Amino acid sequence: MTQRFTTSASSAYNFYFGNLHAHSSYSDGNKDSTSFTPANDYAYAKNSLGMDFLGISEHNHSGAGMSKSNWPLGIAQANAATNSSFVALYGQEWGVISNGGHVLVYGIDSLIGWETNNYQIYVAQSDYISSTGLFRRLNINGNAFASYAHPSSTDYNNIAGIGFSATVDSAVVGCAVESGPAFSTSTTYNDYPSSMAFLSYYTKMLSKGYHLGPLMDHDTHYTNFGRANENRLVVLAPSLTKANLIAAMKARRFYATEDIDTRVTFTLNNQVMGSINSGNSAPTISISVNDPTAPAGATKSIKLMYGVPGSGVSPTTLSSNSSSNTLNYTHTGLTTGSTCYYYADITINGKRTITAPIWYTKTNVVSTPSITVGTLTSFGTQQVGTTSTEKTYTVSGLSLQNNLTISAPTGFQISTTSGSGFSNSLTLVPSSGTVNSTTIYVRFSPTVNKIYSGNIVHISTNAVSQNVAVNGTAYTTATSCNSYIWNGITYTTSGDKTFTTTINGVDSTALIMILGGVVFVFIEKLFKEHTINE
Repeated sequence: MTQRFTTSASSAYNFYFGNLHAHSSYSDGNKDSTSFTPANDYAYAKNSLGMDFLGISEHNHSGAGMSKSNWPLGIAQANAATNSSFVALYGQEWGVISNGGHVLVYGIDSLIGWETNNYQIYVAQSDYISSTGLFRRLNINGNAFASYAHPSSTDYNNIAGIGFSATVDSAVVGCAVESGPAFSTSTTYNDYPSSMAFLSYYTKMLSKGYHLGPLMDHDTHYTNFGRANENRLVVLAPSLTKANLIAAMKARRFYATEDIDTRVTFTLNNQVMGSINSGNSAPTISISVNDPTAPAGATKSIKLMYGVPGSGVSPTTLSSNSSSNTLNYTHTGLTTGSTCYYYADITINGKRTITAPIWYTKTNVVSTPSITVGTLTSFGTQQVGTTSTEKTYTVSGLSLQNNLTISAPTGFQISTTSGSGFSNSLTLVPSSGTVNSTTIYVRFSPTVNKIYSGNIVHISTNAVSQNVAVNGTAYTTATSCNSYIWNGITYTTSGDKTFTTTINGVDSTALIMILGGVVFVFIEKLFKEHTINE
């Protein structure tokens, strides 16, 4: 009964059909075949329709027939019955009906009980939620999980009537939404229990904030494993192994169906059912259902249900479709900071399917910090010891996570105020991550005779730094003169002259001006061989 599907967030999953609630003669099962053992029951189930796995959950106490000596026998028979096409699991139904409630327990190979000499791990009768109770004990074993069997409103120390418990949430992965008939003897697949009799308990627990998936339990007590009706628990796993089934159950990757071969794919932002996710986009939900044996033209209904965990409010219908086998929906109304759970409620040809939910929290949009800057033109020439007129550019920042720091290279000063406050660095403080467009004033104050160039650097945490190039040329004045000597030649002509020469293997360029009896020299490499006539 397998069929493969994939999501972009996972490897391929197959659909595996079966049941986790049944009993053998080692407790109070096989009422019509008391000589049968779990080995016989697994062999029977292998030949039933739509049974890829069977879990036998023996009552854990002698009042229902369980003896500690039979426990390891059941474990061994389950292991022996498992092969590549069938998985046999052996667990326990813990607790009593009259003062407690029944819990299915799997993933731990020890009998948990309270009767003298009839347990391997002790937990007091009807103690579910204390510091030494069942659920805390299951959490110690990382592989164990529990599910509620045919729950009543005050079961399990009245969990449904008290506040949310993280200990319980960690231990319990599911709740039966339909169970039985416990004492059916039918082998014709048509003896059904009351439809969805425990759905209201299940949705109440969801509304309290618990992370649970729905189970379809048979609670088999006669030798008709898988044949009383077509109800099935369907588990999504990459392959059929004991480890994969247990991992899928702990991840709530399963659904409950009243049909023997209905396959449902349910994803949110490409995450599969049972997952707990968050993101800054609206959740995009996709539901697809296939019932290969439904009659042509069978009526169908797909409902997308949603609720708010911890609200105490029952889930409601968000969207529906009765005209095709798919439903696609984007929940644009989910506000930032909100958490919802979503699940599919599907009916085809009168048979209902409930999927495990997907929980989703919409987070704030996380934007990359960014800095934007303008440009500057060259300051040109500036006499050493003086200050230029101001030039300006603008800077802004978005989604900044820290202050925006601006640093100027040597010879330049910056300020956010014209005429005052100039220094080599300054800091802009963002408001809610934003620095609005700000004018930066820049001036050139050379102290030595040279060409100044560099970058005004802008940095902020996790933002790409931005540079504004800046340059200027400094000069000094000589005493009054009307001639100068360059490379042995005397010049008396006023005006600009540019010379290039090679001295000591170094190319040097000089710009010389005689203006009003003053020689101005702008030189890249100045050598003592070059003199000025005064």
